[in-house]
Amino acid sequence: MVVEGDAFVLVDADHGSAFDAGRSQVHRAVHALLTRAFPGPPDRAVTVYVFSTHPAYVAFSKQRFGIDPEPHKPGDRPLYGYYQRPSREILMDGTTGWGTLTHEIVHPFIQRWFGGDGADRAAPEWLDEGIASLFEQPIYDPRDGSIHGETDWRYTQLRDAIESPELGPQVHLESLFDMSDDAFDSRRDATAQGLHYGMARFVCQWLDGQGKLWALFDDWRRAAASGDDASGLTSFTRTVGWTPADADAAWLAYVRHLRPGWTGAAAHL
Repeated sequence: MVVEGDAFVLVDADHGSAFDAGRSQVHRAVHALLTRAFPGPPDRAVTVYVFSTHPAYVAFSKQRFGIDPEPHKPGDRPLYGYYQRPSREILMDGTTGWGTLTHEIVHPFIQRWFGGDGADRAAPEWLDEGIASLFEQPIYDPRDGSIHGETDWRYTQLRDAIESPELGPQVHLESLFDMSDDAFDSRRDATAQGLHYGMARFVCQWLDGQGKLWALFDDWRRAAASGDDASGLTSFTRTVGWTPADADAAWLAYVRHLRPGWTGAAAHL
């Protein structure tokens, strides 16, 4: 057992070879998140179970939470890892790559700093998942140690949706601000869920590329805590200089012209 960032308790769940790599991932990501993104760590412990074998991960997930991480129908993606908000536990399959782990450790930070440290989600799900998804393929800027997200597998799905006669009309930045948490997650519709995650992720990547992601997060969380701007519309407009509707064309152009990689001077993990 190892503690990282004064909050993340890492457990070598099946005493395997993946634990050291998982610990390294958490150490680097937490340090980067504390450098530029969040004012401090989660204020209560988060247990991170790192599994080195897939069968051990699946068995533990079923036994502890009654969750089968395997896909159940066409279009479903397996759960490579997940965060259980009420009990503050992360399960990670160390055989699948570490982007999921970076994604999941972001959630406890947002859970604290957006004012929802209990089981309920205070931040809109699209913002919570958009920021977390941004770091599924993390890269680090050697100039200041900050963490960013490289264009990843979600891009192809989003780009194809933009060009689709059926899905294209749904792809607009401002639609995220009108979307309920249930509609965003769309667990019964894998296509809609993937589209929403892609939209949220690349809105966050667009904002991060302008140096405005964390300014928006900080402004929005303060405004929401005071009861002034639960929707985030005012905070977005104040931070970005456009309303979400006015920013839509610029964001869509950004997405259409994206290339793999990140434009900053960053080092890969």
